[in-house]
Amino acid sequence: ETNKKAMPYLNKAIELQPKNAEVYFERGKLYRYLGDKENALKDLTRAVDLNPHYAEAYFERGELNEYYIKDSEKAIEDYSQAITVNPKFYRAYAGRARLYEKAGNYEAAIADQSRLMVKDYGYWISAYLNRAKLYDFTGQFDKAIEDYRNLVEDQGYRAKVSVYVKMLPVYLKAGKY
Repeated sequence: ETNKKAMPYLNKAIELQPKNAEVYFERGKLYRYLGDKENALKDLTRAVDLNPHYAEAYFERGELNEYYIKDSEKAIEDYSQAITVNPKFYRAYAGRARLYEKAGNYEAAIADQSRLMVKDYGYWISAYLNRAKLYDFTGQFDKAIEDYRNLVEDQGYRAKVSVYVKMLPVYLKAGKY
């Protein structure tokens, strides 16, 4: 309800500043939140048209395309554009990796997961686990085991147990038991 109350203010802001990409971006996010995917897409597209260097708007439109419109190709294009604009936009790599994996493009998914394995990305542990899973799935067992070992070396006791549980089937598949 509170979010709906913001709409008249955003409409007025657009009326006063029709070339302000950020206002279109915010209204696009609100439309998405309210379930109006057509207007969300229109406003997010307007935001990137007004500011082609607006990485966050490409990302938001990518999520809209992925989750609401169900157009993986357009979502990958938007995530890729967000990365082009900001090569450290880690959430865009994560989104693109997810879609590459879903499409069966495992090497591209592995490449994007590899880019996420930096400490300043808050989910780098998930990136290691996801890449290890992809290596396992593609039969690259030694690389999967290496990723699991790196996690074990870097994590505390509780995480080690979880990683060992995930690593065991890979060891068995690789014939290293």
